[in-house]
Amino acid sequence: MIGQNSLNNFYQSVKFSYPRLAALISDDVITVALYGLAADKTPAQEAVDRLRLQTRDLPVALQRVLENALVDLGYL
Repeated sequence: MIGQNSLNNFYQSVKFSYPRLAALISDDVITVALYGLAADKTPAQEAVDRLRLQTRDLPVALQRVLENALVDLGYL
């Protein structure tokens, strides 16, 4: 899946450049990835919202990768 790959690429980039942030968001990334495969994405919406909030200070390019991954996975 494109969204899964994009989310993984986003996380790996954050992990390399911002290891502390990566540690903080890792559980939410896993939750978003798992529910991205499910028909009902409602349980992961809080994790999506936290990801967006916690990554708001990242460079625009990384924010766009995350946002595109979330859209590809079916999150609003």
